[in-house]
Order: sequence, then structure tokens, then C-alpha cells
Amino acid sequence: MHITLRQLEVFTAIARHQQVRIAAEALHISQPAASMALAELEKQLNTQLFDRYSNRLTLNDQGQRMLAQACELLSRANDLENLFLHDSHTISGSLSIGSSLTIGSYLLPDIIATMQQEFPGIDGHYSIQNSEKIIDKLLRHELDAALIEGICHHPSIAVEAWREDRLVIVAPKDHLLANEPEVSAQQLATYPWIVREAGSGTRALFDYAIVSKLPNIRILLELEQTEAIKQAVIAGLGLACLSELAVNDAIQEGKLSLVETPFLDLKRHFYLLTHHNQHRKPTLEAFLALCHSRL
Repeated sequence: MHITLRQLEVFTAIARHQQVRIAAEALHISQPAASMALAELEKQLNTQLFDRYSNRLTLNDQGQRMLAQACELLSRANDLENLFLHDSHTISGSLSIGSSLTIGSYLLPDIIATMQQEFPGIDGHYSIQNSEKIIDKLLRHELDAALIEGICHHPSIAVEAWREDRLVIVAPKDHLLANEPEVSAQQLATYPWIVREAGSGTRALFDYAIVSKLPNIRILLELEQTEAIKQAVIAGLGLACLSELAVNDAIQEGKLSLVETPFLDLKRHFYLLTHHNQHRKPTLEAFLALCHSRL
């Protein structure tokens, strides 16, 4: 049996994109070449790695078993290549990091800037989506590590509490609730809310900490972008519950008002995630060390 790195590249690309055509485009090869590479790999292994549904390919159980090892082999091959392309004392190579939206907007840029300054040889790729989508990407080995706001219980993922955060309730400037030293649950329930979408870490805590206490809460809008929610509140559409990282500037500028709710526990953690089967390549170790320095 002679499995090639090209076959593994094609296999992982198809697993990621679920279509041979898109995988071929990502690898800059022809679609027939990608199809042939996959067919040869499955023939050598004497097993199918995907279930076929029309033009979509989904990993089956055998493919799932194969994916982690294929990604590790490709990662180690990349490390070996970089070992001789660069100074042996210089950390270099690829790195794919995912983050949820709040972290990606307010904390990740500083980490990226430091990475570029301290490790110019690292070729970083960054994906910013809600926590649920980032976890899915990590499970499919599309990411080396992730920073999220939500809680992850998947057995394949190692979860480390990274930093503390706090959600706050905000209202338009000069809102009636902003003048109250302490607001009750009944008062909060009388106003419409603008919230994050299902699947985000912020929404998960909102549902747990607030919706459970306000069964008749009226959700006016669900939006995927924190900035859009802030602008909706500034426009007077309702209340919102967001990370204090996201609203501090607007509160200080007088665009938003803070609503005091001491009866609500809105503290949370940000989490650093890695896959248990992930190869701990030098670029990943550098990123993890940098995150630990930001505790």
C-alpha cells in the first residue's frame, strides 16, 4: 500500500467542502484529478470513506476514523518541510484558528498582531463565527485551536477556561430603566429585546440567566452581529444583553445606558479549545503559549 500526501490532501479537502468540485478548486487541481485521487485511496484501503448523496459527499464512520490521522500526517509533513525551509530556531508553518464573534472582534486582533510581530514565519488563517459553528469546524479538523464564549461538552475536544467575561444589559440613552438604581425582572419583561442568534455563546447565557426568569420575554429581533445589535438598541428598538467588552465604549460615549440588574448572574468564561487528536505542532504551541500569557 502506498498512500500519498496528495491523496490525503484530496481526502481532507473533500471532507471539509463535501463536494469534489469545490475541493479540487481549493487545491488548484482539476475535478477529475481529485476524483481519481479519492478513488485510488478508497481502493487502496478497500473501503468507502464517504456516503454519497447526489453531488454531496459526507464522511461515514470509516472516513471519520481516517480524518484525524490524515490531518495529523499532513500537519507533520508540513512541519518537516518547514524544518528545512527556515532557520531551525524560527517557528514557521501554517496555523488555523477559530473564534466566536465577541472574542474575534475585541480580543483576537491583539493576539494576531502579537503573533505577526513575534512569529513572522507563521502563516495564520482565522475564522470568526458563532461558538456552535466554530466547534463544528474544530471537530472536522479545519482548525488547530479555537477561542469561544459558549460551553463545549464534546468528548473529542479539550476545554480550558481562558478568561473571565461579564454580560451586561444595555438600553438606549436616557431610557427609563437607566435611571433606576436596581431593575426588577418584571420591569425587564415589559420591553422588547434584541438578541444574538441561537448557537452563540452570548445567546446561550442569555437564555439560561434571563429567559428562565422572564418567561414572557418579548424578542423583537435576532441578529448575528454584535455591532448590529448595538445599533438597534441605540436606535431605540429595545434592550440587549451583550459582553461588556462590546459595549463599554458606547456606554462611555453616552450612546448606550447600563441597566443595573444585581439579581442576575451574568458572569461567564471564555474557553480555549483544542482537539484531543490534534497534532501539537510548533505553531500551535506558540499560539497556546500566547493565549496563556493573556490570562
